[in-house]
Order: sequence, then structure tokens, then C-alpha cells
Amino acid sequence: MADPGDHSLPFFLGAGIIALMGILSKHAYRPVRRFKQKIKFDFGNRVLWHYGDGIELRREGASESEFRYALKDIAPQYDRYSSEDLVKGEIKGTDFQFYEVELQKKQETDTKGHRRTSYKTVFRGHVLSIHLNRQYQGYIRIKADSLGNRLFPDKDLIRLESPEFEKLFDVYADDQISSRTILTPSFMERLTELAQSPTLTSGRKLNRPAFRATIKNDYINLMIKTRGNRFDIKDDGKQVHLKTYAMAIQEEMKAIIHCIEGLKLEQT
Repeated sequence: MADPGDHSLPFFLGAGIIALMGILSKHAYRPVRRFKQKIKFDFGNRVLWHYGDGIELRREGASESEFRYALKDIAPQYDRYSSEDLVKGEIKGTDFQFYEVELQKKQETDTKGHRRTSYKTVFRGHVLSIHLNRQYQGYIRIKADSLGNRLFPDKDLIRLESPEFEKLFDVYADDQISSRTILTPSFMERLTELAQSPTLTSGRKLNRPAFRATIKNDYINLMIKTRGNRFDIKDDGKQVHLKTYAMAIQEEMKAIIHCIEGLKLEQT
């Protein structure tokens, strides 16, 4: 028989009931979640078809190997990678792909002999890869300008002829000569305008460029910091808000088209 002064039994009963309610709620919500996912991709693709027949929204994002191949040298160090909502296709004759990414770093703390592992988000945003329509076999890294880079420059750091561009970025290239066939004055001007564009300012710190980038295998890959999941479809428990979702897609496509138009190079 339980001690009348012992409150542990009601506590454990209450905890069990709360856990059971959580499990039942999760199972009850599963059909709703499946419905929202179906609406998300069916309706999302209908919106995207207005921008081109070949543009498609896919549930999965880019693989970690693909991400690392394109961006590992400018991405922050991380231990856990996740990606979803890949949009790819062609706009105005230019191939592109766009996907959401979250990078997390493992943290371990020791409190009174108890080790606790947690994960801190070090990057959340989008990756946009745009075909440059120009043959280039080198590798270029474009990072935000920093005092540390100026005091301790990497051997691959290159100096360019654009003071406005160099106020924003530090550029590293494996071939200083061939990199200038891409980093022309007009291309640096386009990147400078894009880096300060209000279209890409979500999540940006004051006086910092809106993205970091690499140029590799004829593609420029932009890492754009943003807040939240832009392709989530919202609901209020009674209905899904398709108008809000459509507007979110339109905002993302506006940013993509803005980048493509700003960075497209002449065919050579």
C-alpha cells in the first residue's frame, strides 16, 4: 500500500497518461501530416509550373556528399546535416537547383559527472546552384571579408580590382590567372549588387553580405542564410493556408530569378 504522504504514484500515473496522450495525438495527427505533405507537393508544383514546365519541387533535398563536394570549404564545421525541399529546373535557359539545409554542431557538457550531448544549429538556410553558361575548370571560394583573413591571409587569397567587392568578400582561387576570366569587373559588380540586395536580406547581419559562395565546374553555389522552413505549409487546425504557401513559393522564386538574372554570363 502506498504511503498517503508519498506523491510518487500519482506523479507516475500522470506522467504515463500524458505520454499516452502524446502517442495517441501523434498517431491521430499522422493522416493530417500525410495530407499536408500531399497538398504541399501537389499544390507547390502547380505554382512552380507557372515559372517553367521543367521546374519541380521534390521532398528530398541534396545528399550530404553533393553538398560537401560543392561547399565544404566555405561551410561552417558541423556534425549533423539535413536537407529537404529540392527545387530544380531551368529558367531563361539557365539550369539551377535550390534546396534547404540545416547544419548542426555537437556540443557536450559535463554537469556533476553527467555528460549531456546536444546539437547547436550553425547554419540554416538555402543553397542555390546556378549554371554560369561559361566553361571554367578551376575552383573559387568567396567568403565574407574579415579582419582575420587580412591579418593572416591564406596563400590562395587573391587581390582584385574592385574596392567595393573587396569590402564585402575575401576570394580564394586555385588558379589566380584563370579565376580572373570569371571574376571580371562586370561579374564582381553583379555579385556586389546581389550581396546587398533586399531580396536576400533575411537572416543577414548588418553590413554583412547576404551569402557566401563557391564557383566550381561551371556552377556558382550560393549559401544564403534564412530563418525557418520557407516551404512549410501552414494550417490553423481547420484548414491549410494555400494562399500563404503560394506567396512563400513566389518569394523564393523571386529570389532565384533575381540571382539568375544578376549572375548570368554571356555564352562563350
